[in-house]
Amino acid sequence: MNTSRFSRFGWLGIALVSTSAVIALIGALFLHPLAVSAAGNPTFGATAQSPVLTGSPSIARPNNKYNNKLVAQKLKRLHKLVSSNINYGYVSSNSWPVVFVHGFNGNASINCTSGYWGTATSFLRNSYGWRGGLYTVGYYKGDSSCSAYLGNYAGDCTHDYAGNQGTTNEDIRHIGCELSWYIWDNFTQYGQNVQLVGHSMGGLIIRWALYATPFDYYLPPYIMVQDTVTMATPHTGVPIFGASIFICGGCLQGQQMRSNNTFITTLENYGQVPQGAGWGTDWTMFGSSCESWYNIFDPGVDWHSSLGMNGGHKTEYLNPPCYDHGGYLKDTSTSWNAYANWCDYCASDVVSNYATDWPHALENVGISLQNSGW
Repeated sequence: MNTSRFSRFGWLGIALVSTSAVIALIGALFLHPLAVSAAGNPTFGATAQSPVLTGSPSIARPNNKYNNKLVAQKLKRLHKLVSSNINYGYVSSNSWPVVFVHGFNGNASINCTSGYWGTATSFLRNSYGWRGGLYTVGYYKGDSSCSAYLGNYAGDCTHDYAGNQGTTNEDIRHIGCELSWYIWDNFTQYGQNVQLVGHSMGGLIIRWALYATPFDYYLPPYIMVQDTVTMATPHTGVPIFGASIFICGGCLQGQQMRSNNTFITTLENYGQVPQGAGWGTDWTMFGSSCESWYNIFDPGVDWHSSLGMNGGHKTEYLNPPCYDHGGYLKDTSTSWNAYANWCDYCASDVVSNYATDWPHALENVGISLQNSGW
């Protein structure tokens, strides 16, 4: 780490199609449906240019698991064309849109703004100077003050573990499908890259969306996610005993986060730092030595699990700042005086370097979303 701050219409040109018809077709397919928000944030696709249509998709790359033939089949099913506005090199910018995915709540009710992401989004906008749109998504029926509700995309996910919509018994894989369609509908199909931030179970939703999209026929053709940051996400699950006692009794989401559950073992076996289309996805993970699943007053995720993927950039925060499970979301300090262990592209939960001049969590989020080497 650098510690300085720092189709399928291949026949589009056929002579029988007039120039005016081509222009009309492109306009009909790619007119962006979203208007400027009342808060003055850019629209979802505001930084994307009008896509240039190409015939044969070339999405598959050595670092991702996409298959061009399957991408073409998906595009055909959707009557869509692949856009050439795909970044095959990392583009450092603080103008990308950022989507925030919250974590588990036993009451299936979270206020996305004041009760969860409000401090983080305000910090990124006003203190860090992030210029892109900042969007929060909810998936519980009781969620409020969110930019979007992922349940609105359930119609595209009827083949992917559907049922118990908006409750703690909705399958995490179904929510991941909804997130993938949200990204496609509002960003990717317009050639727009997006950055993702997940807290706790939200990071698992993101991870499944990136893992499953390349091979699931009913998920979008591809999604473009350049950076992902997860905080206190149980990448290797939570203890079997702990999960059965402290997470919502027998609810499905609690069971799926158990370390021996098929959901977790599938991601461990096949979903290590999964990659989006284009350049790929740069992963950053935060954990805290002060979190413990067995803290009955404020249970958290053990740092080994929070950093439990092979690859990516990893920070184990020490004391200070000694984050509890939600502490990452509230720390607005811009001083580089946090104590941390860290590593880059290391295996599993290895953190081999020690620092006493590390950025605090929200500052670290901004840096990570803007730099491939952090």
